[in-house]
Amino acid sequence: MTNSILRVGIGLMRPLNMAITFAAVVMGGLLGKVEPEGLPEVLLAALAAALVAGGANSLNDACDAEIDRRNRPERPVPSGRISPEGARNWGFYLMLAGVLCGFTVNIPAGIVATGVSGLMILYDYRLKRELLWGNLAVALSTGLALYYGALAAGHPAAGIVPGLFAFLINLAREIIKDVEDVAGDRSAGAGTLPIRYGSRGATLSSALVLLILIVVSPLPYRAGTLDSDYARIVLIGVDLPLAAIAIRLFFATEARVLRWISNSLKAVMVIGLAALYAG
Repeated sequence: MTNSILRVGIGLMRPLNMAITFAAVVMGGLLGKVEPEGLPEVLLAALAAALVAGGANSLNDACDAEIDRRNRPERPVPSGRISPEGARNWGFYLMLAGVLCGFTVNIPAGIVATGVSGLMILYDYRLKRELLWGNLAVALSTGLALYYGALAAGHPAAGIVPGLFAFLINLAREIIKDVEDVAGDRSAGAGTLPIRYGSRGATLSSALVLLILIVVSPLPYRAGTLDSDYARIVLIGVDLPLAAIAIRLFFATEARVLRWISNSLKAVMVIGLAALYAG
């Protein structure tokens, strides 16, 4: 029984997403040129962010129980392995642990953790069913992970540009995910982009966001803040794949293709982080 409960709790947190959040914060700290003596604070900030992310994922499952019965029936709540109330409580406990962990780093880190937790609660109870606001909230919280690491390292300005790039790529990805979930969202009375303007309108909007990212990605090199290593990696590993994905989005609305695109954007983001570090 204990092992079963543990598996459900881990499933609610979505460990892969937590690991990505943890890695993004650490990368933000590295981009902030963290000193060796400051590495424990960055790792603690990464743990805080991962806990908040895990809590937000659990709360999301609790609030999306009805939608997930159609879109994601294998998840812990719609499959009946845990009640919505149990998932909700688990989510709140995790976010509280993340906030407390953030305050052990420093007061600004605790404030950011508190703000992101509040944003995710607002997202789950209100914003995710609104036109674009839910997409913006999730993308902002993802972009803040890189800023958070730089903040923990003592150089928050170093996380602004990486955070902006992460915001844009995740905004495009969140719009695509709304297209994947349109059937369940419509049944719940949501007003997301694909419901208001159709799947084609949403995929074109996602493609536009990716094109904006392609346009702004060379700016750190042109401004002299990042070197030619960054420019080469971004051109080959980020801009060209994003251009191919944007073109594909002009023609694709099938769930299978959109799922592949969503996963591909995760891989492109990892390459982008490597480019920022190399530069």
